[in-house]
Amino acid sequence: MLPEATMDMTNQAMVAGNMAPQQQNTLLVRFYTKPRQDDIESALQGRPIFKDTPYIEIHKPGNKSSVIIRPVRDTDGQKYPTQWAAFKNGESQEDVGTPLAEWPQMSRSQVEELRFFNIRTVEHLANMADVDAQKFMGINSLKQKAKDFLAHSKSEVPLQQLRAENEALKGKMEDMQSQIMELMDANRKPAAPARRSHHAKKTG
Repeated sequence: MLPEATMDMTNQAMVAGNMAPQQQNTLLVRFYTKPRQDDIESALQGRPIFKDTPYIEIHKPGNKSSVIIRPVRDTDGQKYPTQWAAFKNGESQEDVGTPLAEWPQMSRSQVEELRFFNIRTVEHLANMADVDAQKFMGINSLKQKAKDFLAHSKSEVPLQQLRAENEALKGKMEDMQSQIMELMDANRKPAAPARRSHHAKKTG
């Protein structure tokens, strides 16, 4: 992990500034808390004063040397809402996307090799920069398959939504039919005979 003072500023600008929002969502992001010296309070107290401060760590998949470590900014929670919500709730910050280990196109050895370079999801692989992809033998074909997989999955979304809506409608229709059958059964039951009043005269 690179110290803050020695991080590559060019990598910071490339990762955090020049990438499109959809590309930023394919980065490997982690929030955590660590002590940070409060210079103003330290000067007032005459001794080092540290405060627990939220930090963000951003890795560019495919490039081990491209890493940003800095205090959290107000906009970071909006850029990476899933990881931020998990951090705030004290939950594990899982990688966002389809894990390579669950993708049939990958062998176990390929999964482990790419994981070393912070490529953990199909989204990471599909959006890896060409300059970084050149380091891997035969990665371009896998990268294209990843893109095709994501495009196909996206095209399937409307169909899946339609199926879900049809299933919900089918459930409602079955409930209505059940209610109608219950009402019909209730109407078929013979009416209970009227009870004679105990004041009625007996005929003899």
